[in-house]
Amino acid sequence: MTWLPSRRWALGAVLALGSLMNLWPQGHEPSPQALGERMYREGLLPSGEPMKGLVRGDVPVEGAAFACASCHMQAGLGSAEGGVATPATNGEKLFRPWFRYHPFLEGEERRVLPESIRDALRRPAYTEADLERALTEGVAPDGRDLSDIMPRYALSSEEARLLVRYLKGLSATASPGVTQTTLKFATIIAGEVSAEDRADFLEVLRYRIEAHNRRGAHRDTASFRALAALEGALAFRDWSLSVWELKGPPGSWADQLEAHLRREPVFAVLSGLSYGPWEPIHAFSERHRLPCILPLTEHPQPQGPGWYTLYFSKGPRQEGEAAAAYLSNLIQKGAEERPILQVVASTPEAQAVAKGFDAAWADRGHDAVHTVRLRPGQRPDAASLLRRIREKGAPILLLWAGPESYAGLRSVKDPSALVLLSTSLLGPRLWELPQEIRDQARLAYPYRLFRPPASMMGQIAASPAAGSSLSLVAGDTHRRIRSRAFTVMKTMEEVISHMERNFYRDHLLDTFSMLMDDLETDYERLSYGPGQRFASKGCYVVRMPKGDLHGFIKDSDWVIH
Repeated sequence: MTWLPSRRWALGAVLALGSLMNLWPQGHEPSPQALGERMYREGLLPSGEPMKGLVRGDVPVEGAAFACASCHMQAGLGSAEGGVATPATNGEKLFRPWFRYHPFLEGEERRVLPESIRDALRRPAYTEADLERALTEGVAPDGRDLSDIMPRYALSSEEARLLVRYLKGLSATASPGVTQTTLKFATIIAGEVSAEDRADFLEVLRYRIEAHNRRGAHRDTASFRALAALEGALAFRDWSLSVWELKGPPGSWADQLEAHLRREPVFAVLSGLSYGPWEPIHAFSERHRLPCILPLTEHPQPQGPGWYTLYFSKGPRQEGEAAAAYLSNLIQKGAEERPILQVVASTPEAQAVAKGFDAAWADRGHDAVHTVRLRPGQRPDAASLLRRIREKGAPILLLWAGPESYAGLRSVKDPSALVLLSTSLLGPRLWELPQEIRDQARLAYPYRLFRPPASMMGQIAASPAAGSSLSLVAGDTHRRIRSRAFTVMKTMEEVISHMERNFYRDHLLDTFSMLMDDLETDYERLSYGPGQRFASKGCYVVRMPKGDLHGFIKDSDWVIH
């Protein structure tokens, strides 16, 4: 069944377009490009109403779940999932023929093919009229019916033209920072970063870029006989790296970033390193639609709009979320309620942990816990804090503070108490956690743990029973500069290898979203998917054994909020 737009649909759309001024802020009337983009990405008509259509002949669908981008992706280069392949819908692909054999080869490049297959078409080039018919009737330029899982949209002529105009410009020209020979990247380093961390970070990036470029040093497309090798050679680009240094307070970073980008237009920001807030850099990336890939920051932008920055994790906030999930499960298993007190240091990191806990705790239907916020420099007295709530049952203390809390923890004598801590807040002094509190302490730990091989058991554990539950810590330092920088480069190399010659910024992020999970990193699992901004989504809750061994005993599985 083919569903054509009725006159009522067309009249309604015209009336909606006429009232458009009421839907956008005064003085910010949308351009046709913006209207088409919203139709493509969000499934919303210019009126603000959801786009409607039919799939499978007569099944009605509407809205964002069936927007074009949900299958054809943001850049319009298509996807493959569940055995269903969606073709490209960007202007550069639609408005030229799609060849049946080796469609990657273009123009004169196709002369290497035998004449018998050189010009065989899968479909002819679209015209604008063809594309309007495909969107509303599901008919290809050669008259074939398109797959019935593609919606036949109920669009007026004006609405269809808006969408066609957008598609014609979608991923039609290469993004800034792309040449016939080079992909230009930048990385961002904030001024407070130590010289040692800066050197470790840049050494890994530069080494991997040099290794990548060496692989292309002797490529000569004329010398390739195998077509697959020829296509790979045509897609190969050297990489270049600019280092954008940021000085002064974060409030001044926006102007510095604008100046850097004007001087050196780049394809993407390759990671970055900062001890301070990433928010000014995040906002800059969103403003310029400039991908920023896996920056090394403990202060990501966890909420609000965001598509162009892909983070390793939510940072300390994620530990608070994991603590809430762990504690909620623990309380549900118990027969009696336990009093909970949350103590939060004045640092941004401690406040991020508390925000993560509060949000995840509320998501699980619990009332807000009582919270004490410490003044700058104030040292928490854990024993005194626990006595405040001891009379209401076995107490639970959420202590979001750094090693300055150790002195107070030594005086905790209540064996029924449970103290939850953040390993990120304890930092490199984590292993100085007082022996006296280790039986009662639980720590949120956001990184991978690994089981020691049998050959190490005698060296690391006083008894086989102790060794059977022990996990060792992976990673080079508490900041994991080199190991995470290696992950950035390894992942970026894989993504670029799948992009062929489609070097568009949005396609870079689309390709990330189609990656398989990575199980060989500092994190237990890095999972990518459409619209997902945080690759690692969980933490362990662990205990620390007594003694000097740098290892943990898992008290939970990988906890995901």
